[in-house]
Amino acid sequence: MFMLIKYSKYIKYAILSLSIFSLFVIFEPRSYKEFWEYSWILLLIILFIRPFRDIFPKCRLFTSIMIFRRELWILAWIFAIMHGIWYFLEKEGFSLLLDQNTWSLSWYLWWGMIAWIVTFPLLFTSNNFALKNLWFKNWKIIQRFAYLMFLFTAIHIALIHDGEKAIAMSIIVITYIIIYILALISKKIKTPN
Repeated sequence: MFMLIKYSKYIKYAILSLSIFSLFVIFEPRSYKEFWEYSWILLLIILFIRPFRDIFPKCRLFTSIMIFRRELWILAWIFAIMHGIWYFLEKEGFSLLLDQNTWSLSWYLWWGMIAWIVTFPLLFTSNNFALKNLWFKNWKIIQRFAYLMFLFTAIHIALIHDGEKAIAMSIIVITYIIIYILALISKKIKTPN
């Protein structure tokens, strides 16, 4: 674990370089179909790591990974954006946005688009400049959009793949809620008033 912290600067550069490299999907647009999965896995890592660290504060693995959350978020965002852009380009282009069915709550595209839109304020405030200028309280509110993105993305995936994927998404969301509650309880126990 010490190695992660010792080389954290280089690992951050590597993650950011991978983010830039992933933009080369422009030359191989069919690979966008896997990008949703990469983005989803990174989102799960980013969201689950914090409550796990709160529950197991002595586990250095969780503390070490916390250092890279911002860079992992940028990578997840790029995968999600590229997935969305190439989806529209492969289908009917952005004219799909004018179709009234697109805006139906029962259609997977609506949930995916809302999750996609929620990523923008998260990305633009995932830096020290935003943290300093928005004040911590306002910055924290915006960063909580990640929970909305998580929920909307889970619904989006569940609606695309009925059956097993829908059940899996439900289990993941419920598991996260339980772990988040356990983390809150754990923090309260460790810091009594």
